[in-house]
Amino acid sequence: MVEATFQVVFLGNLRPGTIPEEAVNSLASLFGLDRDKAEKLVNSKKEVVVRKGASRQQAMAIRQRLEQAGLLSRMVEEGNGAPAQAAAEAGAGNRPAPPAPPAAAGEDGNPYAAPRARLEESGAGRKSSRVQAARVPAGHGWRWVTEAFTMLKEHPWSWLAAILLMYLILGPLNLVPVVGWLIVYILSPVFSGGLMIGAHAQAEGDGFRIGHLFAGFRQNRNKLLGLGLLYCLAGLLGMVVMFAFTGGVMGLAAGPGGLNLSDPATVAAISANGGMLLFGLVGLVLGTLVIMATWFSPVLVAVDGESPLTALKLSFKATWKNGLAFLVSALAFMLMWVGVSVLMGILIFGLSRLSPGSSHLWVAMLPVVIMAIVGVGSMCTATVMVYTSYRDIFRG
Repeated sequence: MVEATFQVVFLGNLRPGTIPEEAVNSLASLFGLDRDKAEKLVNSKKEVVVRKGASRQQAMAIRQRLEQAGLLSRMVEEGNGAPAQAAAEAGAGNRPAPPAPPAAAGEDGNPYAAPRARLEESGAGRKSSRVQAARVPAGHGWRWVTEAFTMLKEHPWSWLAAILLMYLILGPLNLVPVVGWLIVYILSPVFSGGLMIGAHAQAEGDGFRIGHLFAGFRQNRNKLLGLGLLYCLAGLLGMVVMFAFTGGVMGLAAGPGGLNLSDPATVAAISANGGMLLFGLVGLVLGTLVIMATWFSPVLVAVDGESPLTALKLSFKATWKNGLAFLVSALAFMLMWVGVSVLMGILIFGLSRLSPGSSHLWVAMLPVVIMAIVGVGSMCTATVMVYTSYRDIFRG
């Protein structure tokens, strides 16, 4: 049986927090490259095949050295979706394939040998996405939640501060007349991408910091802003679709006198004709589609450097393929809220029985405090779960 061979591909970006100058020096030292060649690779900003025809051991060793230098990479089996020169080989007729070339000079079977001198842009980087979504078992939805909670426990205050700071920035901007919502739509992916860069850094052992919230302004900024513009277009398109679907029903209910939602009779007529139900159903469907397309898009752009449109497509496909796993994760959050509500009811009932003659103001405030704590915790967990689900589906 012929042993499988692999290509090692540099993804075009550095590990979060890596200084390009240090990456160049490390790459030149680890692989024995000329500094100019190392600098060319680090600054390529595109997918580059750095080694072909490597054994699994060699490919893994090269990847380890690239990661040590701060370069993000992957290995792809040749002949199985590898970014080989398929386009160049197309049309070659029935010409027999040449035998595999021997190792380049200087490699001599050493798994730590320098990459080939000729750097080639990956065909996958030119023609298709660099990442692909896998289908995972439904039970992984629960694992995403637990892994997200574990990541939160490692840096709880940093995560809490970063997420609250994001909402403190975006909240007031949303109040700006006319253009406020537009600014929020455009900036949201940049901040979300920064959080995902921080989550990736934590998963790689570098830790999460509050400053990661702004990492999206340094890494793949223009692509993240472009993603925000697509969010704006999607929001406007969704409004048009909702009015197109529901306007006819509401118009029929309004009659010749026009639509007056302040009139109880008009509202009753709309409800009787199914207008409110249709409006709610259309909103639910559109909202679900938007969530599917935007769930992974910030992390795909920020961490993997995908284009905005490609990220939206990949996100939609990934959530569609793993719908059961997402359903399990949603049920996990629902069960958590049900459990908290039941425990809170028992606690309040017990406290009111133990102190019937005292003021019940603090007892009345207890649900508000508990709900606030659980709500913030759920929000933080859901935010980190975006990354844990991404890592499982796209990098698992």
